[in-house]
Amino acid sequence: MGLDLVASSVPGSDKQFPRTYVSRVHPGRATPTVVSLLAERIRDVLGDGLVAMYLGGSFSMDDFVDGSSDYDVLVVIRDPLGSREVAALVDLHERLLAEDRAASRLEGDYAPRGWLVPEGTREPVHWFRRGRLQPQPRFMLSADNIANMRQHAIVVTGPAPAEVLPAVHPDQVRAAVRSMLEAVKECSTERQAADEILSLLRSLRALETGAPTTKSDGLRWGHAHLDERWPLILDRVEAIRRGAHVETHDTTLRRAIESLRGLLLPA
Repeated sequence: MGLDLVASSVPGSDKQFPRTYVSRVHPGRATPTVVSLLAERIRDVLGDGLVAMYLGGSFSMDDFVDGSSDYDVLVVIRDPLGSREVAALVDLHERLLAEDRAASRLEGDYAPRGWLVPEGTREPVHWFRRGRLQPQPRFMLSADNIANMRQHAIVVTGPAPAEVLPAVHPDQVRAAVRSMLEAVKECSTERQAADEILSLLRSLRALETGAPTTKSDGLRWGHAHLDERWPLILDRVEAIRRGAHVETHDTTLRRAIESLRGLLLPA
């Protein structure tokens, strides 16, 4: 089944979303302390070279789950980073990790403003995962990321996202999602499989809407579109996302993910 046919062809596609998932959302939309600290210290290093910093992802869309979700950050900078700035930022990230374990939830990119395009960036950029600046620049941002930041991000510092980030067409979001769906992730644990199922379902929801969406929206999409074999599996996925215990011998979700891919990917 082709990816563009999933929404209309999966059994149960005429169902309404039957459930509301309540995540442990951070109260309000105040910036988390570790994100504010990161912005302050980046300003100390880059000065006026820091254009803006935005907090997007699940936090900005009220779908953040404590202990599971990450802080997705976009750091917009005036110019590409030089070697001295990179060295200073490596030290900054390491010190923040040593001071605050919440820093391990920081994920993001340092994107020069002039490199930003609707599809992401024109050139590879420096990026950080689990709070640590990675050694090699890469193409990390997609149209889905840019759209999320432009539409939903919390401003940590700088102008409003719409003043800095390019507009993204829904078809550009769909193209990014199709690329993500073509990438197959190997899952060696049930937690990894749960996260991958959530990512697949969120992507399929975004294919329908052409807009950024949440993991909870993806679960609702699954309940509305997949057949009667899936509700218990999807409930298990959500339970694991919320921190439920997983038996070491359990392979339920790893087997289910292969079935899901079989439904969604072309033969």
